[in-house]
Amino acid sequence: MTIKELESLIVQAMRDKAKAKLQVLRALKTAYINIVKQGTLEDKPTNSINDIIVKQIKQRKDSYDQFSNAGRHELASVESFEIGVLERMIPEPPTIKDLRYNVEAAILMTRASDMRDMGVVMAALNEFATNNAVDRGALSKIARGLLTDIDLMEELEINNNIKPPR
Repeated sequence: MTIKELESLIVQAMRDKAKAKLQVLRALKTAYINIVKQGTLEDKPTNSINDIIVKQIKQRKDSYDQFSNAGRHELASVESFEIGVLERMIPEPPTIKDLRYNVEAAILMTRASDMRDMGVVMAALNEFATNNAVDRGALSKIARGLLTDIDLMEELEINNNIKPPR
């Protein structure tokens, strides 16, 4: 998503008189503007907006959990609505099979052999995670599982020509 697309969604929400959706979109634009002012915008603004959306979703999920646990169901429902608005804005998340394929490719590319190489593998996955709005925690779990499974690591080394998922 680009900033122009976000602005057009804001205009559309104004026309539709969708106040709750408009509030979410304006908060997202404000978060983007704050990052631009701080000078921490990455090379590709589209990726940065996707990262912001993912962060906003995580924040709202945390708030949702806290409100639910505290018995504040009216506030939890507001957070749930906002999560839904934001989730419709991010690209379709890759499947577990796609994630695993990319982690395996990163392991082979970096020639990682054990958990000591975890940082190198995660660095290699950074662009994939950013471009696809993937939770880095999920990638980390898959990478950790692959790097600690010795039999699987041997299989990866033998089958060095991994085919992409279909």
